[in-house]
Amino acid sequence: MVLTINYGDLQNIKKNWINEKTSDKKKIYNHISDCKDTLTYMYKHDSVKGKSREDYEIELMEFAKSMISNNDIPAKELESKFSGRPLIINNEPIKLWLN
Repeated sequence: MVLTINYGDLQNIKKNWINEKTSDKKKIYNHISDCKDTLTYMYKHDSVKGKSREDYEIELMEFAKSMISNNDIPAKELESKFSGRPLIINNEPIKLWLN
C-alpha cells in the first residue's frame, strides 16, 4: 500500500511508527511492507530528484533496523519474510539487507 506521495510526509510516518516501539510482528512486517511500496512508487515516479536506487535501499534498511531494534525479531527472520516479496524497481529487485 502506498502511504503518501510526499517524501516529507513519509519521513513523519516512519518516525511515528518507530516511536510506537511496537512488538507485534505482523504490524512490523506491515509497516516495512508499506514503506517498501511507498519507496517503490517514489522511485518509479522520480518523486525525489537525485535519489538513487541505492539511496532507497539504504533508507529501507535503516527503517527496518529501527523497527526491529526494540524487540526480539532476528534480522534473518525479517530478511526471509521479505525475500519472497522483493521491492521491484525497473525489473531489478531491491533487497532488504540488514548487515
